[in-house]
Amino acid sequence: MYQGDWNGMELEKGKRWRKESNQSIRKVGLLTKNLPFEFATLRYRLTLWRCKRVMESGKWEIVGIPIVLAVLLVSFVQNTPEGQRWFDYWKSRWKATQFVHALQQDPPLGMNLSSLPQLRPINGISLPDMRKPLLIVVLQECEGCSVSLARVWAELMSATTWRKICGIMLVIQEEETKVKTVAVKSGWKIPVIADEEGRVAKALNAFFTPRAYGFEGGKLVWVQKEPHMSALEVLSSFLKVFMEKQKVESLLNAYSHELRERTWGKSAAAMVWGVRRRE
Repeated sequence: MYQGDWNGMELEKGKRWRKESNQSIRKVGLLTKNLPFEFATLRYRLTLWRCKRVMESGKWEIVGIPIVLAVLLVSFVQNTPEGQRWFDYWKSRWKATQFVHALQQDPPLGMNLSSLPQLRPINGISLPDMRKPLLIVVLQECEGCSVSLARVWAELMSATTWRKICGIMLVIQEEETKVKTVAVKSGWKIPVIADEEGRVAKALNAFFTPRAYGFEGGKLVWVQKEPHMSALEVLSSFLKVFMEKQKVESLLNAYSHELRERTWGKSAAAMVWGVRRRE
């Protein structure tokens, strides 16, 4: 028998084996596709076994190596707990890297408030006294989200405790007509800016919202670095820039007393205030 005939037989044998193997893998894959997670690992093992047999057949092509490795990686990530944990870890690392890079684009401390685009309230409330510290809070365009967050800030800064200390402006990235309608209808007593084109948010690098910026003497002195902070946490962090910690805590207690007066009345609130002072 000639060598060429022998190679031809081996080639035909390899083709038949791969065809039968493909049919078996396809059948098992269909059977395990919609089964519980315990059976999903079988698909991964079958894929690994198939690649091993193809490599042993001697018909391995270099161009197919990256493809098979990619298939193995995707199968590993999708079908094993270890793969999911690995994927989640690198996804969080990537997000953290992007977040740090975005923070590097923040405006420098000392930036003048006058360098921002024109700040014109659309709800008829005058701008705060610029001689006091000023907090600017940027809210993103969002159906219902900006309204609820703006309401939280409006209620917080309507307290006499905070009005004596600092001023606030809300910048909402939304159409002016919508912002004006909601602000007037809700009766917010703080100035609201409609940043329809996003110019103010871009100048302040508000890549996450809500994000706050603190000014004192017309210059930027504080920038919120952590997302998901409550309004009271943001305000406290800003006040600590130019106040001692004890003074800020005293203001927080005074604010709590003011809320009790609104809810319970002055007499009941005074009783609680006196008990706590004695403690």
